[in-house]
Amino acid sequence: RLVFELRKRRKGAPGQNWDEETTWVPVLCLHDRSCSIGSVEFNMQGGSRLAWVINKVASFFKNLLRDYVVRTIMRILTDKSGWILSKLNQGLSPFWDVLLRTAKLDMEDLEIATQKDIMDAVPVPKTTVIELVWRDRLPLGMNLLLNDESGQLKVVDFPRGSQARAVCEKRNLDPEAFKGATILAVNGIRYQTEDDLFEALRDPSRPKTISFELAESEDAERVRKFVEDSQALENPNKKDSSKSKISSHERIFTTRKVVFSEPMDLGIEFANAPDNVGLVVRKFLETKDGLVLAAERRNDDIHVGDLLTHVNGQLVIGENGSGRIKALKLLEADGSQRPLSLTFTDPYLSTLVYEKSPKLPYVIGGPEEVLLREDKESKRILLEGFKDVDGCSEKAGVFLGDFLVFVNGISVGAGCRWMGEPTSPSLSQVEEMLHDSTNYPIGLTFARPSRKQDDNRDRGWTSTLLGSAPHEAISMETSETTCVTAEFYDQLGLELEVKEYNDIVVKDLTAIAGPLQISTESLRDPHTEAFDHLSVDSINGEFVPAFATTQMVKSAMERSWKSEDRIEVTYCDNDRKKFIFNLKDES
Repeated sequence: RLVFELRKRRKGAPGQNWDEETTWVPVLCLHDRSCSIGSVEFNMQGGSRLAWVINKVASFFKNLLRDYVVRTIMRILTDKSGWILSKLNQGLSPFWDVLLRTAKLDMEDLEIATQKDIMDAVPVPKTTVIELVWRDRLPLGMNLLLNDESGQLKVVDFPRGSQARAVCEKRNLDPEAFKGATILAVNGIRYQTEDDLFEALRDPSRPKTISFELAESEDAERVRKFVEDSQALENPNKKDSSKSKISSHERIFTTRKVVFSEPMDLGIEFANAPDNVGLVVRKFLETKDGLVLAAERRNDDIHVGDLLTHVNGQLVIGENGSGRIKALKLLEADGSQRPLSLTFTDPYLSTLVYEKSPKLPYVIGGPEEVLLREDKESKRILLEGFKDVDGCSEKAGVFLGDFLVFVNGISVGAGCRWMGEPTSPSLSQVEEMLHDSTNYPIGLTFARPSRKQDDNRDRGWTSTLLGSAPHEAISMETSETTCVTAEFYDQLGLELEVKEYNDIVVKDLTAIAGPLQISTESLRDPHTEAFDHLSVDSINGEFVPAFATTQMVKSAMERSWKSEDRIEVTYCDNDRKKFIFNLKDES
Protein backbone atom coordinates (compact mmCIF):
# COMPACT_ATOMS: atom_id res chain seq x y z
CA ARG A 1 0.00 0.00 0.00
CA LEU A 2 1.42 3.35 -1.11
CA VAL A 3 0.01 6.72 0.02
CA PHE A 4 1.16 9.75 -2.00
CA GLU A 5 0.33 13.26 -0.79
CA LEU A 6 0.94 16.84 -1.88
CA ARG A 7 2.64 18.63 1.01
CA LYS A 8 4.95 21.60 1.47
CA ARG A 9 8.54 22.04 2.60
CA ARG A 10 10.86 24.92 3.28
CA LYS A 11 12.79 26.32 0.34
CA GLY A 12 16.50 26.54 0.91
CA ALA A 13 19.52 24.52 1.90
CA PRO A 14 19.43 22.11 4.85
CA GLY A 15 20.65 23.71 8.06
CA GLN A 16 19.65 27.20 6.96
CA ASN A 17 18.53 29.62 9.69
CA TRP A 18 14.72 29.66 9.58
CA ASP A 19 14.33 32.61 11.92
CA GLU A 20 14.01 34.79 8.85
CA GLU A 21 10.86 34.83 6.75
CA THR A 22 10.23 31.26 5.57
CA THR A 23 9.45 30.47 1.93
CA TRP A 24 7.43 27.32 1.30
CA VAL A 25 7.21 25.26 -1.87
CA PRO A 26 4.83 22.38 -2.69
CA VAL A 27 6.29 18.89 -2.87
CA LEU A 28 4.83 15.56 -3.92
CA CYS A 29 5.87 12.91 -1.41
CA LEU A 30 5.31 9.31 -0.42
CA HIS A 31 3.67 9.79 2.96
CA ASP A 32 3.07 6.20 3.93
CA ARG A 33 3.91 2.75 2.61
CA SER A 34 3.36 -0.72 3.85
CA CYS A 35 3.80 -4.27 2.60
CA SER A 36 2.34 -7.45 4.03
CA ILE A 37 2.74 -11.05 2.88
CA GLY A 38 0.70 -13.80 4.43
CA SER A 39 3.25 -16.57 3.89
CA VAL A 40 6.10 -17.65 1.66
CA GLU A 41 6.34 -21.21 0.41
CA PHE A 42 9.67 -22.58 -0.80
CA ASN A 43 9.54 -25.96 -2.52
CA MET A 44 12.40 -27.64 -4.39
CA GLN A 45 11.14 -30.04 -7.04
CA GLY A 46 12.51 -33.56 -7.19
CA GLY A 47 12.45 -36.76 -5.21
CA SER A 48 16.07 -36.79 -4.04
CA ARG A 49 17.08 -36.80 -0.40
CA LEU A 50 18.75 -33.42 -0.83
CA ALA A 51 15.48 -31.89 -2.05
CA TRP A 52 13.63 -33.39 0.94
CA VAL A 53 16.20 -31.94 3.39
CA ILE A 54 16.08 -28.46 1.81
CA ASN A 55 12.27 -28.39 1.79
CA LYS A 56 12.22 -29.48 5.43
CA VAL A 57 14.64 -26.75 6.49
CA ALA A 58 12.71 -24.15 4.45
CA SER A 59 9.49 -25.07 6.27
CA PHE A 60 11.13 -24.19 9.61
CA PHE A 61 12.41 -20.83 8.35
CA LYS A 62 9.48 -19.73 6.18
CA ASN A 63 8.63 -16.85 8.54
CA LEU A 64 12.20 -15.56 8.30
CA LEU A 65 12.01 -15.87 4.52
CA ARG A 66 8.76 -13.90 4.50
CA ASP A 67 10.26 -11.12 6.65
CA TYR A 68 13.31 -10.94 4.39
CA VAL A 69 11.13 -10.59 1.27
CA VAL A 70 9.05 -7.85 2.94
CA ARG A 71 12.17 -5.90 3.97
CA THR A 72 13.57 -6.19 0.46
CA ILE A 73 10.35 -4.93 -1.14
CA MET A 74 10.15 -2.00 1.28
CA ARG A 75 13.74 -1.03 0.57
CA ILE A 76 13.15 -1.11 -3.18
CA LEU A 77 9.94 0.94 -2.82
CA THR A 78 11.76 3.55 -0.75
CA ASP A 79 14.75 3.83 -3.08
CA LYS A 80 12.87 3.83 -6.38
CA SER A 81 10.01 6.04 -5.19
CA GLY A 82 12.46 8.64 -3.91
CA TRP A 83 14.25 8.76 -7.26
CA ILE A 84 10.98 9.05 -9.23
CA LEU A 85 9.58 11.71 -6.89
CA SER A 86 12.74 13.82 -7.06
CA LYS A 87 12.46 13.85 -10.87
CA LEU A 88 8.73 14.67 -10.70
CA ASN A 89 9.22 17.53 -8.25
CA GLN A 90 12.04 18.91 -10.36
CA GLY A 91 9.88 18.84 -13.49
CA LEU A 92 6.78 20.25 -11.77
CA SER A 93 8.56 23.09 -9.93
CA PRO A 94 7.83 25.76 -12.60
CA PHE A 95 4.12 24.85 -12.69
CA TRP A 96 3.13 24.64 -9.00
CA ASP A 97 1.32 27.98 -9.05
CA VAL A 98 -0.88 26.89 -11.97
CA LEU A 99 -1.52 23.47 -10.45
CA LEU A 100 -2.48 24.91 -7.06
CA ARG A 101 -4.88 27.41 -8.64
CA THR A 102 -6.41 24.66 -10.78
CA ALA A 103 -6.94 22.50 -7.68
CA LYS A 104 -8.20 25.57 -5.75
CA LEU A 105 -5.56 25.10 -3.06
CA ASP A 106 -3.49 27.59 -1.07
CA MET A 107 -0.11 26.98 0.51
CA GLU A 108 -1.79 27.13 3.93
CA ASP A 109 -3.94 24.13 2.96
CA LEU A 110 -0.89 21.85 2.61
CA GLU A 111 0.60 19.85 5.47
CA ILE A 112 4.28 20.21 6.25
CA ALA A 113 6.39 17.32 4.98
CA THR A 114 8.21 15.45 7.73
CA GLN A 115 11.45 13.48 7.71
CA LYS A 116 9.44 10.27 7.32
CA ASP A 117 8.00 11.44 4.00
CA ILE A 118 9.92 10.22 0.93
CA MET A 119 10.66 13.12 -1.44
CA ASP A 120 14.17 12.53 -2.74
CA ALA A 121 16.35 9.64 -3.74
CA VAL A 122 18.25 8.02 -0.91
CA PRO A 123 21.95 8.77 -1.51
CA VAL A 124 23.95 5.65 -2.26
CA PRO A 125 26.92 5.41 0.08
CA LYS A 126 30.17 5.71 -1.83
CA THR A 127 32.23 2.55 -1.64
CA THR A 128 35.78 1.95 -2.72
CA VAL A 129 35.53 -1.84 -2.56
CA ILE A 130 34.79 -3.57 -5.87
CA GLU A 131 34.50 -7.28 -6.63
CA LEU A 132 35.47 -8.68 -10.01
CA VAL A 133 34.86 -12.23 -11.22
CA TRP A 134 37.23 -14.14 -13.49
CA ARG A 135 35.48 -17.01 -15.32
CA ASP A 136 37.83 -18.07 -18.13
CA ARG A 137 40.63 -20.54 -17.48
CA LEU A 138 43.22 -18.01 -18.61
CA PRO A 139 45.83 -16.12 -16.58
CA LEU A 140 44.29 -13.44 -14.37
CA GLY A 141 46.34 -10.74 -16.11
CA MET A 142 47.46 -8.43 -13.30
CA ASN A 143 50.78 -6.74 -12.61
CA LEU A 144 51.23 -6.74 -8.83
CA LEU A 145 53.57 -4.99 -6.42
CA LEU A 146 54.69 -7.63 -3.91
CA ASN A 147 57.05 -5.56 -1.76
CA ASP A 148 54.97 -2.50 -0.98
CA GLU A 149 55.80 -0.73 2.26
CA SER A 150 52.25 -1.33 3.50
CA GLY A 151 52.80 -5.09 3.44
CA GLN A 152 49.75 -5.55 1.20
CA LEU A 153 49.37 -6.76 -2.38
CA LYS A 154 49.00 -3.71 -4.62
CA VAL A 155 47.88 -3.59 -8.24
CA VAL A 156 50.37 -1.90 -10.57
CA ASP A 157 48.03 -2.14 -13.56
CA PHE A 158 45.80 -4.36 -15.67
CA PRO A 159 47.87 -4.58 -18.86
CA ARG A 160 46.37 -4.51 -22.31
CA GLY A 161 45.44 -7.91 -23.66
CA SER A 162 44.80 -9.35 -20.20
CA GLN A 163 41.73 -11.09 -18.84
CA ALA A 164 41.68 -8.55 -15.98
CA ARG A 165 41.21 -5.70 -18.44
CA ALA A 166 38.48 -7.60 -20.30
CA VAL A 167 36.64 -8.28 -17.02
CA CYS A 168 36.69 -4.56 -16.19
CA GLU A 169 35.45 -3.48 -19.59
CA LYS A 170 32.57 -5.98 -19.48
CA ARG A 171 31.36 -4.20 -16.33
CA ASN A 172 31.95 -0.76 -17.89
CA LEU A 173 34.70 -0.04 -15.37
CA ASP A 174 37.87 1.87 -16.19
CA PRO A 175 40.89 -0.44 -15.81
CA GLU A 176 43.03 2.59 -15.00
CA ALA A 177 41.00 3.12 -11.81
CA PHE A 178 42.50 -0.06 -10.34
CA LYS A 179 46.07 1.26 -10.38
CA GLY A 180 47.35 1.19 -6.81
CA ALA A 181 44.30 -0.81 -5.56
CA THR A 182 44.72 -3.23 -2.66
CA ILE A 183 43.66 -6.87 -3.02
CA LEU A 184 41.53 -7.66 0.04
CA ALA A 185 40.11 -11.14 -0.52
CA VAL A 186 39.83 -14.04 -2.94
CA ASN A 187 36.50 -15.88 -3.17
CA GLY A 188 35.33 -14.06 -0.05
CA ILE A 189 38.27 -15.23 2.08
CA ARG A 190 40.62 -12.71 3.69
CA TYR A 191 44.03 -14.29 4.16
CA GLN A 192 46.30 -13.55 7.11
CA THR A 193 49.54 -13.43 5.14
CA GLU A 194 50.53 -11.99 1.80
CA ASP A 195 51.96 -15.35 0.71
CA ASP A 196 48.65 -17.14 1.30
CA LEU A 197 46.80 -14.45 -0.61
CA PHE A 198 49.25 -14.70 -3.51
CA GLU A 199 48.88 -18.50 -3.64
CA ALA A 200 45.08 -18.11 -3.73
CA LEU A 201 45.50 -15.81 -6.74
CA ARG A 202 47.77 -18.34 -8.45
CA ASP A 203 45.23 -21.14 -8.03
CA PRO A 204 43.96 -21.81 -11.61
CA SER A 205 40.42 -22.77 -10.53
CA ARG A 206 37.57 -20.68 -11.94
CA PRO A 207 35.38 -18.80 -11.33
CA LYS A 208 37.50 -16.64 -9.05
CA THR A 209 36.14 -13.59 -7.21
CA ILE A 210 38.67 -10.96 -6.15
CA SER A 211 37.87 -8.00 -3.90
CA PHE A 212 39.75 -4.74 -4.49
CA GLU A 213 39.87 -1.56 -2.44
CA LEU A 214 40.48 1.30 -4.83
CA ALA A 215 43.35 3.59 -3.95
CA GLU A 216 43.24 7.29 -3.24
CA SER A 217 45.01 9.35 -5.86
CA GLU A 218 48.01 9.92 -3.57
CA ASP A 219 48.45 6.20 -2.91
CA ALA A 220 48.08 5.32 -6.60
CA GLU A 221 50.72 7.93 -7.47
CA ARG A 222 53.05 6.52 -4.78
CA VAL A 223 52.78 3.01 -6.25
CA ARG A 224 53.33 4.34 -9.77
CA LYS A 225 56.40 6.30 -8.68
CA PHE A 226 57.83 3.30 -6.81
CA VAL A 227 57.48 1.05 -9.86
CA GLU A 228 58.87 3.75 -12.14
CA ASP A 229 61.94 4.23 -9.91
CA SER A 230 62.48 0.47 -9.71
CA GLN A 231 62.38 0.17 -13.49
CA ALA A 232 64.83 3.08 -13.78
CA LEU A 233 67.30 1.23 -11.53
CA GLU A 234 66.94 -1.92 -13.65
CA ASN A 235 67.43 0.07 -16.89
CA PRO A 236 69.87 2.88 -16.02
CA ASN A 237 70.74 3.47 -19.69
CA LYS A 238 67.17 4.19 -20.68
CA LYS A 239 66.92 7.83 -21.69
CA ASP A 240 64.10 10.19 -20.90
CA SER A 241 62.14 10.62 -24.11
CA SER A 242 60.44 13.81 -22.99
CA LYS A 243 61.36 16.81 -25.09
CA SER A 244 61.79 20.40 -24.07
CA LYS A 245 58.83 22.49 -25.03
CA ILE A 246 58.61 26.07 -26.21
CA SER A 247 55.84 28.23 -24.81
CA SER A 248 53.10 29.31 -27.19
CA HIS A 249 54.16 33.01 -27.21
CA GLU A 250 57.37 32.01 -29.03
CA ARG A 251 55.47 30.76 -32.09
CA ILE A 252 56.39 32.71 -35.19
CA PHE A 253 53.86 33.57 -37.90
CA THR A 254 54.51 35.15 -41.26
CA THR A 255 52.68 36.44 -44.32
CA ARG A 256 53.64 35.82 -47.95
CA LYS A 257 53.62 38.79 -50.31
CA VAL A 258 53.18 37.87 -53.99
CA VAL A 259 53.63 40.47 -56.76
CA PHE A 260 51.99 39.74 -60.13
CA SER A 261 53.73 41.55 -63.00
CA GLU A 262 52.82 39.44 -66.03
CA PRO A 263 49.97 40.76 -68.21
CA MET A 264 47.66 37.76 -67.82
CA ASP A 265 44.59 36.84 -65.79
CA LEU A 266 45.12 36.29 -62.06
CA GLY A 267 43.61 32.81 -62.13
CA ILE A 268 42.38 32.65 -58.51
CA GLU A 269 38.82 31.85 -57.44
CA PHE A 270 38.15 33.30 -54.00
CA ALA A 271 35.51 32.26 -51.46
CA ASN A 272 34.13 33.82 -48.32
CA ALA A 273 36.10 32.91 -45.17
CA PRO A 274 34.16 30.57 -42.83
CA ASP A 275 33.77 33.30 -40.17
CA ASN A 276 33.19 36.09 -42.76
CA VAL A 277 36.38 38.06 -41.96
CA GLY A 278 37.73 38.12 -45.52
CA LEU A 279 38.47 35.99 -48.59
CA VAL A 280 40.20 32.62 -48.87
CA VAL A 281 41.62 30.87 -51.94
CA ARG A 282 39.10 28.29 -53.18
CA LYS A 283 40.97 27.02 -56.26
CA PHE A 284 43.26 27.95 -59.15
CA LEU A 285 41.84 28.48 -62.63
CA GLU A 286 43.08 27.56 -66.10
CA THR A 287 42.09 28.82 -69.52
CA LYS A 288 40.06 26.62 -71.86
CA ASP A 289 43.18 25.80 -73.87
CA GLY A 290 45.00 24.66 -70.73
CA LEU A 291 47.14 27.76 -70.28
CA VAL A 292 48.44 28.02 -66.70
CA LEU A 293 47.55 31.41 -65.30
CA ALA A 294 49.61 33.68 -63.08
CA ALA A 295 48.60 32.37 -59.65
CA GLU A 296 49.18 28.73 -60.57
CA ARG A 297 52.76 29.61 -61.49
CA ARG A 298 53.28 30.89 -57.94
CA ASN A 299 51.88 27.83 -56.19
CA ASP A 300 54.86 27.71 -53.83
CA ASP A 301 53.64 30.98 -52.33
CA ILE A 302 49.87 30.51 -52.62
CA HIS A 303 47.88 27.47 -51.49
CA VAL A 304 44.23 26.51 -51.53
CA GLY A 305 42.67 27.70 -48.27
CA ASP A 306 45.09 30.62 -47.75
CA LEU A 307 43.60 33.77 -46.25
CA LEU A 308 44.02 37.02 -48.24
CA THR A 309 45.31 39.69 -45.83
CA HIS A 310 46.37 42.62 -48.07
CA VAL A 311 45.65 43.98 -51.55
CA ASN A 312 48.33 46.43 -52.70
CA GLY A 313 49.36 46.85 -49.09
CA GLN A 314 45.89 47.62 -47.74
CA LEU A 315 44.57 45.36 -44.97
CA VAL A 316 41.46 43.42 -46.02
CA ILE A 317 40.70 41.61 -42.76
CA GLY A 318 37.66 42.67 -40.75
CA GLU A 319 34.80 41.17 -38.77
CA ASN A 320 31.17 40.98 -39.85
CA GLY A 321 32.06 40.97 -43.55
CA SER A 322 33.85 44.32 -43.57
CA GLY A 323 37.14 42.72 -44.67
CA ARG A 324 35.44 40.74 -47.44
CA ILE A 325 33.66 43.82 -48.80
CA LYS A 326 36.89 45.83 -48.82
CA ALA A 327 38.80 43.03 -50.55
CA LEU A 328 36.19 42.70 -53.30
CA LYS A 329 36.20 46.46 -53.96
CA LEU A 330 39.99 46.60 -54.22
CA LEU A 331 40.17 43.50 -56.47
CA GLU A 332 37.46 44.90 -58.71
CA ALA A 333 39.28 48.23 -59.00
CA ASP A 334 42.91 47.07 -59.17
CA GLY A 335 42.71 43.36 -60.08
CA SER A 336 43.54 43.91 -63.75
CA GLN A 337 46.38 46.33 -63.10
CA ARG A 338 50.02 45.25 -63.03
CA PRO A 339 51.96 45.07 -60.89
CA LEU A 340 49.42 43.76 -58.37
CA SER A 341 50.50 42.94 -54.82
CA LEU A 342 48.54 40.29 -52.86
CA THR A 343 49.54 39.10 -49.38
CA PHE A 344 48.47 35.73 -47.99
CA THR A 345 48.84 33.80 -44.76
CA ASP A 346 47.81 30.40 -43.47
CA PRO A 347 44.20 30.36 -42.20
CA TYR A 348 43.50 30.20 -38.49
CA LEU A 349 40.36 28.08 -39.01
CA SER A 350 40.82 24.43 -40.00
CA THR A 351 37.93 22.05 -40.65
CA LEU A 352 38.55 18.32 -40.24
CA VAL A 353 36.15 15.47 -40.96
CA TYR A 354 36.57 12.39 -38.78
CA GLU A 355 34.94 9.20 -40.11
CA LYS A 356 34.63 5.61 -38.96
CA SER A 357 36.45 3.12 -41.14
CA PRO A 358 33.95 1.04 -43.15
CA LYS A 359 36.59 -1.66 -43.70
CA LEU A 360 37.03 -2.69 -40.05
CA PRO A 361 34.61 -4.98 -38.17
CA TYR A 362 35.07 -2.90 -35.01
CA VAL A 363 35.30 0.79 -34.19
CA ILE A 364 38.75 2.15 -33.40
CA GLY A 365 38.89 5.32 -31.32
CA GLY A 366 36.38 8.13 -31.59
CA PRO A 367 35.49 11.06 -29.32
CA GLU A 368 36.98 9.11 -26.40
CA GLU A 369 40.40 10.10 -27.78
CA VAL A 370 39.79 13.83 -27.38
CA LEU A 371 41.02 15.64 -24.27
CA LEU A 372 39.40 19.05 -23.78
CA ARG A 373 39.91 21.88 -21.32
CA GLU A 374 37.86 24.95 -20.50
CA ASP A 375 39.68 28.29 -20.71
CA LYS A 376 37.86 30.47 -18.18
CA GLU A 377 39.52 33.64 -19.45
CA SER A 378 38.64 33.31 -23.14
CA LYS A 379 35.53 31.17 -22.50
CA ARG A 380 36.65 28.76 -25.19
CA ILE A 381 37.00 24.97 -25.20
CA LEU A 382 40.67 24.17 -25.84
CA LEU A 383 42.03 20.99 -27.37
CA GLU A 384 44.31 19.68 -24.62
CA GLY A 385 45.45 16.71 -26.70
CA PHE A 386 44.55 13.09 -27.40
CA LYS A 387 44.84 9.84 -25.52
CA ASP A 388 45.81 6.60 -27.19
CA VAL A 389 43.15 3.92 -27.68
CA ASP A 390 42.84 0.15 -28.05
CA GLY A 391 44.44 -1.23 -31.19
CA CYS A 392 42.83 -3.67 -33.63
CA SER A 393 44.40 -6.67 -31.87
CA GLU A 394 42.95 -5.71 -28.50
CA LYS A 395 39.58 -4.78 -30.01
CA ALA A 396 39.37 -8.21 -31.66
CA GLY A 397 39.90 -9.94 -28.28
CA VAL A 398 43.54 -11.03 -28.54
CA PHE A 399 45.14 -11.83 -25.16
CA LEU A 400 48.73 -11.89 -23.99
CA GLY A 401 50.19 -15.32 -24.74
CA ASP A 402 47.98 -15.99 -27.78
CA PHE A 403 49.66 -17.74 -30.72
CA LEU A 404 50.00 -16.09 -34.13
CA VAL A 405 49.30 -18.93 -36.61
CA PHE A 406 48.41 -17.28 -39.93
CA VAL A 407 49.22 -13.98 -41.71
CA ASN A 408 46.97 -13.40 -44.73
CA GLY A 409 46.48 -17.16 -44.89
CA ILE A 410 50.24 -17.89 -44.76
CA SER A 411 51.23 -20.29 -41.98
CA VAL A 412 53.59 -18.96 -39.31
CA GLY A 413 54.70 -20.34 -35.94
CA ALA A 414 52.39 -23.09 -34.68
CA GLY A 415 50.38 -22.77 -37.89
CA CYS A 416 53.27 -24.31 -39.87
CA ARG A 417 53.22 -27.33 -37.56
CA TRP A 418 49.47 -27.65 -37.98
CA MET A 419 49.80 -27.59 -41.77
CA GLY A 420 52.67 -30.09 -41.73
CA GLU A 421 55.18 -27.66 -43.22
CA PRO A 422 58.85 -28.58 -42.60
CA THR A 423 60.01 -25.03 -41.81
CA SER A 424 58.43 -21.86 -40.48
CA PRO A 425 59.29 -18.16 -40.96
CA SER A 426 61.50 -16.62 -38.29
CA LEU A 427 60.25 -13.82 -36.06
CA SER A 428 62.17 -11.23 -38.11
CA GLN A 429 60.56 -12.54 -41.30
CA VAL A 430 57.11 -12.34 -39.72
CA GLU A 431 57.85 -8.78 -38.59
CA GLU A 432 58.82 -7.91 -42.18
CA MET A 433 55.48 -9.31 -43.36
CA LEU A 434 53.64 -7.16 -40.83
CA HIS A 435 55.58 -4.01 -41.79
CA ASP A 436 55.10 -4.53 -45.55
CA SER A 437 52.48 -1.99 -46.64
CA THR A 438 51.54 -4.13 -49.67
CA ASN A 439 50.07 -6.74 -47.28
CA TYR A 440 47.37 -4.33 -46.09
CA PRO A 441 44.56 -4.57 -45.37
CA ILE A 442 45.90 -7.54 -43.43
CA GLY A 443 44.27 -10.52 -41.75
CA LEU A 444 45.91 -12.21 -38.74
CA THR A 445 44.74 -15.40 -37.04
CA PHE A 446 45.57 -16.07 -33.39
CA ALA A 447 44.93 -19.23 -31.39
CA ARG A 448 44.68 -20.18 -27.74
CA PRO A 449 43.69 -23.40 -25.90
CA SER A 450 39.93 -23.82 -26.09
CA ARG A 451 37.86 -22.88 -23.05
CA LYS A 452 35.72 -25.96 -23.70
CA GLN A 453 38.51 -28.41 -22.95
CA ASP A 454 38.26 -30.64 -19.93
CA ASP A 455 39.79 -29.56 -16.62
CA ASN A 456 42.98 -31.57 -17.05
CA ARG A 457 43.74 -29.96 -20.38
CA ASP A 458 42.81 -26.52 -19.10
CA ARG A 459 45.45 -26.77 -16.42
CA GLY A 460 48.05 -26.87 -19.16
CA TRP A 461 48.03 -23.10 -18.84
CA THR A 462 50.57 -21.90 -16.30
CA SER A 463 48.83 -20.32 -13.33
CA THR A 464 50.74 -17.06 -13.50
CA LEU A 465 49.01 -13.78 -12.86
CA LEU A 466 50.03 -12.45 -16.24
CA GLY A 467 49.99 -14.50 -19.42
CA SER A 468 52.40 -16.98 -20.91
CA ALA A 469 52.26 -19.77 -23.42
CA PRO A 470 51.64 -23.33 -22.17
CA HIS A 471 54.64 -25.60 -21.86
CA GLU A 472 53.17 -28.20 -24.18
CA ALA A 473 52.69 -27.57 -27.89
CA ILE A 474 49.33 -26.11 -28.87
CA SER A 475 47.25 -28.26 -31.22
CA MET A 476 44.72 -27.24 -33.84
CA GLU A 477 42.03 -29.67 -32.52
CA THR A 478 42.05 -28.19 -29.01
CA SER A 479 42.28 -24.49 -29.89
CA GLU A 480 39.96 -21.57 -30.51
CA THR A 481 40.94 -18.79 -32.89
CA THR A 482 40.60 -15.02 -33.10
CA CYS A 483 40.85 -13.04 -36.34
CA VAL A 484 42.27 -9.52 -36.55
CA THR A 485 41.89 -7.08 -39.45
CA ALA A 486 43.92 -3.88 -39.81
CA GLU A 487 44.40 -1.25 -42.52
CA PHE A 488 48.03 -0.42 -41.66
CA TYR A 489 50.72 -1.65 -39.29
CA ASP A 490 50.35 0.97 -36.56
CA GLN A 491 46.72 -0.07 -36.07
CA LEU A 492 47.76 -3.51 -34.78
CA GLY A 493 49.23 -2.38 -31.42
CA LEU A 494 51.09 -5.67 -31.24
CA GLU A 495 54.44 -6.96 -29.95
CA LEU A 496 55.51 -10.56 -30.62
CA GLU A 497 58.14 -12.97 -29.29
CA VAL A 498 59.30 -16.55 -29.90
CA LYS A 499 58.53 -19.28 -27.36
CA GLU A 500 58.99 -23.04 -27.19
CA TYR A 501 58.68 -25.05 -30.42
CA ASN A 502 59.49 -21.83 -32.36
CA ASP A 503 55.93 -20.68 -31.78
CA ILE A 504 55.24 -16.96 -32.15
CA VAL A 505 53.13 -15.53 -29.33
CA VAL A 506 51.82 -12.16 -28.20
CA LYS A 507 54.32 -10.57 -25.82
CA ASP A 508 52.50 -7.27 -25.33
CA LEU A 509 49.60 -5.19 -26.63
CA THR A 510 50.03 -1.45 -26.87
CA ALA A 511 47.72 1.51 -27.23
CA ILE A 512 47.70 3.24 -30.60
CA ALA A 513 47.05 6.71 -31.94
CA GLY A 514 43.36 6.74 -32.92
CA PRO A 515 41.92 8.08 -36.18
CA LEU A 516 41.04 11.47 -34.68
CA GLN A 517 44.57 11.97 -33.40
CA ILE A 518 46.11 10.91 -36.73
CA SER A 519 43.80 13.23 -38.71
CA THR A 520 44.64 16.18 -36.43
CA GLU A 521 48.41 15.60 -36.50
CA SER A 522 48.88 18.30 -39.14
CA LEU A 523 47.60 20.93 -36.67
CA ARG A 524 50.03 19.97 -33.90
CA ASP A 525 52.56 22.68 -33.04
CA PRO A 526 55.90 21.31 -34.34
CA HIS A 527 57.89 23.02 -31.58
CA THR A 528 55.81 22.21 -28.50
CA GLU A 529 54.24 19.04 -29.95
CA ALA A 530 51.02 20.26 -28.33
CA PHE A 531 47.49 21.06 -29.48
CA ASP A 532 46.45 23.53 -26.77
CA HIS A 533 46.75 26.50 -29.15
CA LEU A 534 43.56 25.16 -30.77
CA SER A 535 40.00 25.75 -29.61
CA VAL A 536 36.87 24.01 -30.85
CA ASP A 537 35.08 26.58 -33.00
CA SER A 538 32.18 24.49 -34.34
CA ILE A 539 30.88 20.92 -34.58
CA ASN A 540 29.04 19.89 -37.73
CA GLY A 541 28.67 23.57 -38.62
CA GLU A 542 27.13 24.48 -35.24
CA PHE A 543 29.11 27.20 -33.46
CA VAL A 544 30.29 26.33 -29.94
CA PRO A 545 28.82 29.03 -27.63
CA ALA A 546 30.73 30.74 -24.83
CA PHE A 547 28.69 28.95 -22.14
CA ALA A 548 29.55 25.48 -23.49
CA THR A 549 31.37 23.03 -21.22
CA THR A 550 33.77 20.24 -22.14
CA GLN A 551 31.03 17.72 -21.41
CA MET A 552 28.62 19.45 -23.77
CA VAL A 553 31.20 19.45 -26.57
CA LYS A 554 32.14 15.80 -25.99
CA SER A 555 28.44 14.82 -25.93
CA ALA A 556 27.84 16.58 -29.27
CA MET A 557 30.79 14.70 -30.76
CA GLU A 558 29.60 11.34 -29.39
CA ARG A 559 26.06 11.82 -30.73
CA SER A 560 27.36 12.57 -34.22
CA TRP A 561 29.85 9.68 -34.08
CA LYS A 562 27.14 7.20 -33.10
CA SER A 563 24.34 8.41 -35.36
CA GLU A 564 26.23 9.58 -38.46
CA ASP A 565 29.56 7.68 -38.17
CA ARG A 566 31.38 10.97 -38.69
CA ILE A 567 32.17 14.32 -37.05
CA GLU A 568 33.04 17.60 -38.71
CA VAL A 569 35.06 19.80 -36.35
CA THR A 570 36.41 23.28 -37.04
CA TYR A 571 39.40 24.28 -34.91
CA CYS A 572 40.61 27.83 -34.35
CA ASP A 573 44.34 28.51 -33.94
CA ASN A 574 44.01 31.25 -31.32
CA ASP A 575 47.63 32.43 -31.55
CA ARG A 576 47.47 32.71 -35.34
CA LYS A 577 44.12 34.51 -35.15
CA LYS A 578 45.59 37.04 -32.74
CA PHE A 579 48.54 37.57 -35.11
CA ILE A 580 46.23 38.12 -38.11
CA PHE A 581 43.93 40.56 -36.32
CA ASN A 582 46.96 42.60 -35.21
CA LEU A 583 48.13 43.10 -38.81
CA LYS A 584 48.26 46.65 -40.15
CA ASP A 585 48.44 48.20 -43.61
CA GLU A 586 51.76 47.47 -45.32
CA SER A 587 54.02 50.45 -45.75
